[in-house]
Amino acid sequence: MQSHALRRPALSRAAPAHLRPHLAPVCNRPVVLASAASDDAGAAPRGGRGGRGGRGGGGGRGRGGSRPRRSDPDAGGADGAGAERSGRGRRGGRGGGGRGRGRGRGRRDGGGEASPAAAPVVRSGPVEVGQTLELQCARLALEGKGVCLLPPSNYVILVERALPGERLRAEISEVKKSHAEARKLETLAPPAHAATPACAYFGPCGGCSLQSLEYGAQLEEKRNQVEQTLRRVGRLGPSLDALAAAAPWPTQSSASGPGVFGVAPVVGCGSPYGYRNKMVFSFSARTWLPPSEVVDKPALGLLRPGTVDTVLPVTKLGCKLQGDTANALLARVQSLCGKWGLLPYNDKSGNGFMRQLVIRKGSGSGGLGSHPSEPVSLPVSSMDFVTVGDAGGEVMLSLGVTSGAPPVVLALRALAEQLAREFPPLASVVMEVVPPPQPPTRGGPGAGPGRGRGRPAADRSASSSIGGDTDADDAGAAAEAEGAGGPVTVLYGKPYIHDRLGDLTFRISPRSFFQTNSHQTAVLYDIVRQSAGVTKDSTVLDLYCGTGTIALWLARDAKQVVGVEVS
Repeated sequence: MQSHALRRPALSRAAPAHLRPHLAPVCNRPVVLASAASDDAGAAPRGGRGGRGGRGGGGGRGRGGSRPRRSDPDAGGADGAGAERSGRGRRGGRGGGGRGRGRGRGRRDGGGEASPAAAPVVRSGPVEVGQTLELQCARLALEGKGVCLLPPSNYVILVERALPGERLRAEISEVKKSHAEARKLETLAPPAHAATPACAYFGPCGGCSLQSLEYGAQLEEKRNQVEQTLRRVGRLGPSLDALAAAAPWPTQSSASGPGVFGVAPVVGCGSPYGYRNKMVFSFSARTWLPPSEVVDKPALGLLRPGTVDTVLPVTKLGCKLQGDTANALLARVQSLCGKWGLLPYNDKSGNGFMRQLVIRKGSGSGGLGSHPSEPVSLPVSSMDFVTVGDAGGEVMLSLGVTSGAPPVVLALRALAEQLAREFPPLASVVMEVVPPPQPPTRGGPGAGPGRGRGRPAADRSASSSIGGDTDADDAGAAAEAEGAGGPVTVLYGKPYIHDRLGDLTFRISPRSFFQTNSHQTAVLYDIVRQSAGVTKDSTVLDLYCGTGTIALWLARDAKQVVGVEVS
């Protein structure tokens, strides 16, 4: 083992005078970081959905196998009907800490420094890597990529950011026997249902992939995905045809062509923006300035796609998926942290301790009353929606830090109290200790995260994040609990907030699981109630019930409900 003594920089002079003596020991003391010597390539985080990777440096890009896999209908061989079967990826590389699941592109299986294994996979097919083609997008794949069918065999080419009906020019980046992947170079003819993205960060952010498609068209594409999956993977074509013949729903066309009728229309959300009651943001010492510049500057925002340590700052304009109060809090947290010298954790130097910020917001005493009680079904061309009302509702902040030392607690308690004075809805501020990632090492399985591709933000494991949805709603345990993210300490207010579904009120602790769209959850549960046909003589069994929201929703109509949860 090798030990490296690193020194944290002095605390910012802008910190309140009464905090400087307490923070100085935390910010200035030497930190010993251990690294294991090895001859292998740099390490990477736990592998994602890649195929077989290399054993060092986090694995390669992965290779998809050739055996048919029946869970993804949008990446497959040329079968004349859309080439919908996918190859099963082999087991992900073990180098850099991970067991990857072979699925489609093996690009999410690790980070670390580039190695020869990271070269594009080239296999037999009708196209070659680097080839430029003019394509027409037919529909969306399950993960939002555009499905383009290359005549005459209908060989599948998946293109990022391609929309149904769009004609485009793309460059082939990866070729497999079953399908190819391509990078869009330009749009030659826009789709019929193109829309202007509402968010200034759309594109680089990667969090939202369909803002450039009208919301009604998005719903029809989701409906089409379900239909195609049931037909090609589930082999339920005859059953869907029978349903279509007797379908009570109206005929409707999707953005990619004639409508599908074996599946009912998607029940749309009345407000596609400002609806999320929970958002996770990251602190980082590295700021991403799209398209490609990365600077060493503290930032708070959303992780750059494919990285674990580089952030796209979104505090200036805020995130369109959360309300105004949450965005104002986000910006103020960054401002105060910068002013008081509360630095992001830096995996290269060991300086700083701020890792993550989770903002949760309840819907308020009348939060759902302003929404329509009936399901909303929007036409393809509809763009008539507004942001969910932001009035009322309690707010919780969860701060993820790498140290629970008393000086850190003291500094964050001062931060929490200052925020509470400025934001009356703030009812709870908690601190969760997140172990720092291992420094870049040269080792095999279990090595810590490096600076490479990593996994998308949505695929991060709970062990390196806070506010994990663990289905636990014990507010008392939240005051000082051991969990996925380490100890939880209340810095201000209560260890929970309240959220509502209809006339039900739920207590939400930092690690509680709760649907992120409260209003649409109520719409969904109403559909469940109507479809289940529950009566006063019914016994409802809710398996894997979590916090029991479905069981409680149906309790008013049933004789009894039984929730079963083992986790």
